[in-house]
Amino acid sequence: MLNGKNIKILELLFQEKYSIDDIANFLNLNPRTIRYNIDDINKTLVKHNLSEIKKDKDLLYLDKKEIFKIKKLISSNSTLTSIDRRDYLLTKLLLNHEIILSHESLVLDVTRRTLNYDLLEVKKFLKEYNLEIEAIPGKGVKIYGKPERINRLLIAFFTKFLSAGVNLKTIFKNIIFSLISEKQLEDILLKTNLLLIKLKKEPQSYSFYAIISIIILSFTSKENKEFSYILKNINFKKYHEIKIFFKEELQLELSNNHIYIIMEILNGKYMGDFEIIIENNAPNFFYELQKNIFKDLEIKKRIKNRILNLIRIADFKSRFNISEKNIEVSDLPEYNLKLFLTLESLLQKYFKNFENEDIILLTRFIQSEINKERKNNRKKVIIIDNTLDHFAGKKIGSFLEKIYNIEIIQYLPVYKLKYFLNQGIKIDLIVTLINLEFEVLNIPVYEIELKKFWRNFKLLDEE
Repeated sequence: MLNGKNIKILELLFQEKYSIDDIANFLNLNPRTIRYNIDDINKTLVKHNLSEIKKDKDLLYLDKKEIFKIKKLISSNSTLTSIDRRDYLLTKLLLNHEIILSHESLVLDVTRRTLNYDLLEVKKFLKEYNLEIEAIPGKGVKIYGKPERINRLLIAFFTKFLSAGVNLKTIFKNIIFSLISEKQLEDILLKTNLLLIKLKKEPQSYSFYAIISIIILSFTSKENKEFSYILKNINFKKYHEIKIFFKEELQLELSNNHIYIIMEILNGKYMGDFEIIIENNAPNFFYELQKNIFKDLEIKKRIKNRILNLIRIADFKSRFNISEKNIEVSDLPEYNLKLFLTLESLLQKYFKNFENEDIILLTRFIQSEINKERKNNRKKVIIIDNTLDHFAGKKIGSFLEKIYNIEIIQYLPVYKLKYFLNQGIKIDLIVTLINLEFEVLNIPVYEIELKKFWRNFKLLDEE
């Protein structure tokens, strides 16, 4: 496994040729340490069928053709964080119901003392799910608790691993491919997509990977085959459709439990205990959202469902330390900041603290929906303007549409106004750049003195 020093050396060699003394000076290490690290790097490269670091007299360098592969190796095989080690130990415990620490310390390349600290974090995490671990001298560490909770957590961890895609570290790939082959995984991905097309479902990516995780875990014999969930309003037609599909397409006999969880996921649910929190707090959350954000606009059922799904995803990522770091609060336009802060406060009040990136996604979605609704409710405006090709009117119309919730539906010369009004087209406002020759009844008229407006408008062009 590549450690931090190994990676720093490789990063230097990605750029150009360096001597051992040069590298030692750059990294503030002695040349002897660098030589040891070079040996470690070469062993790892050979193990992964890559060329060793090459030498040109005193200068070290990498084969340019293999730099991309080495970078990929670094991303998947770099030093594990404490969260990585915790997730690894948790997954092995959930999967095998026991682990031997002496074996895992070799796999993770850490001391037994480090593993003991990691086990404290494992114990703390499992406590939230009413699961316990016990260290038995000579027999390793065992996990105790309800099988359904163990299965649900396994699905969640496999979902986390699969959603990482190409960035998944080798240690987690090894767990997945200890259960199925890469070819089997490709087949499962293809067939599951076919099932979703058949069911006319297009779940969010985490939901999709949760379903894939269930199928992978169905290849093990660990899952209790008894039907232990209480079925509420289950669609038995859909239930049998899913069961038959996997039996015919993957020759896989999915358990009743696993089919039921797939149906829950397709209905937008993630974790059973969080559904109780949503059920209890969603009404008050949406009441405040309506009052503070949507105001005069109705929060439609479709929007509510999407918001709840985004909250479920945020909760899942929060529980399992998934942070994509794709966007920052600074990426939000200034007019979104008030919405962001309101959402942050409401989510904390009714659910929990989420990553900023997830609150930003929710902010963008809600702002987008509000904009769509406002667009549908925009005031219909006509502009009266006698300039050639309505040049002045179009400039002003474009400016007004950017700052007001209006839609310019027509630019007209003054002589066409009466005829247009006789068509019975609904108009909320008339903006005119000239004095009208007659009085318009029942429609507000706003007159713009073109000279003054043009003078102020042109200030925008000045440096």
